[in-house]
Amino acid sequence: MPEDVAQNYVVNKEEDEMRLDQMSFLRKVLGIVGFQLTLTVVIILASSYSYSFGSFCTSIGCFITCWFLYLFSLLALFCSKNLRHSVPMNYIVLTIFTLSMAFMVAGLTAWLSPMSVLMAVGTLAIVLSTLFFAMLATPNKPKAVLGVILGILAACILQLIIMIPLCIAGAFEGIYIMYCIFGVLISSGLIYIDLFLVMMAGSVACDEYILAAVMLYIDIIRLLFYLLMIFASK
Repeated sequence: MPEDVAQNYVVNKEEDEMRLDQMSFLRKVLGIVGFQLTLTVVIILASSYSYSFGSFCTSIGCFITCWFLYLFSLLALFCSKNLRHSVPMNYIVLTIFTLSMAFMVAGLTAWLSPMSVLMAVGTLAIVLSTLFFAMLATPNKPKAVLGVILGILAACILQLIIMIPLCIAGAFEGIYIMYCIFGVLISSGLIYIDLFLVMMAGSVACDEYILAAVMLYIDIIRLLFYLLMIFASK
């Protein structure tokens, strides 16, 4: 009996340590993504509010520079494991990646009204909070993720079924609305899957927080892009 108690104690202790590692990894990833989103929101709002800064963001030189910086920094972070684990170089490259992405999005928001950008950012915050708490509150996460994947596939098929007749009928405004709505749904599903992968990665690869943050940030920016398309007022 004492041996059984000791064995159960060891098992419970290992499970508690694994759970703590997962939560620590999740907090680290969310902290990095929070910094990336804060930097991105500041830049896109400045582009919308300031005409001179918005003109700079929409310039060809800024776009080309940001595109190359985005491509090279993304490839470096994905392909080089040593770079991802090298502090502070990994944070420097991650900041370059974030700035390049933010300025490219700012090239879009420069053409939008500040209110529409604020509404898109506010909606993004609500959606992300809902997805995060839904992930934490879901007891059977693998089964929920499988359901989300099937839902994404169904949404893609439904999108084609609805948009093809609209395209034939020439209802281009309806196509635009449906495209944005399905884009938001699919992007939200991908973010939910990313959160699941982040929690699972915390138990097997606690040092890959940079890679997890990059993947989550890219999907969040995709969601923000569709929200900007919906709320664009000019």
